[in-house]
Amino acid sequence: QESGLSPGAVYRYFESKEAILKAINERSQEMGRALVEEARSLAGGPLNTLEVIGQTMLSYFSDPMVETTSRVNIEIFPEIIRNEQLRASVREELTFWHRAVTQLLSEAKERGQLKPEVDPDSLAALLMCAWEGVRHYSLIDPHIFRPERLIELMRALVSEGVVLEAEKFGREVAAREPLAPPLRTPWPGRSRKEGD
Repeated sequence: QESGLSPGAVYRYFESKEAILKAINERSQEMGRALVEEARSLAGGPLNTLEVIGQTMLSYFSDPMVETTSRVNIEIFPEIIRNEQLRASVREELTFWHRAVTQLLSEAKERGQLKPEVDPDSLAALLMCAWEGVRHYSLIDPHIFRPERLIELMRALVSEGVVLEAEKFGREVAAREPLAPPLRTPWPGRSRKEGD
């Protein structure tokens, strides 16, 4: 609707619904890689890089279309599970994020910034699961499933005595600009009409 194209016209550019979903996923991967590179260049250290990435991703929850975006994500998931090509594309994106976060956590551990018992590989998987869980469960109860709590938990898990209060962190995030959109492209234009 936002593009002004009819359903038929869309298929002049994409041969199928699966092709549209694959293109969206490829764009997401491209933006994710740019985000990690830009965060590394700005932050320096591995834990600071993770914090910059976290702050940028938390801005997702300030988007007026966050509920719609999350609902669409849930609705297309069965399509991803059924279609091997789509599943492979999403697996590639998950693998990228798991490797990137594991690498940053491993670097932090080598510097003595993580608790010795922390396994970077497992913690990266846990953080990814928590991110998806917060996105989905906050649709049901946004008071329990608050994204700031995810950051607070990560800090408590990874390092001794460096736990930042969730409310304080939330204020810091609200007062600070997230990274510019990766690749210097604007976020998709979003608007919501009354009754949508």
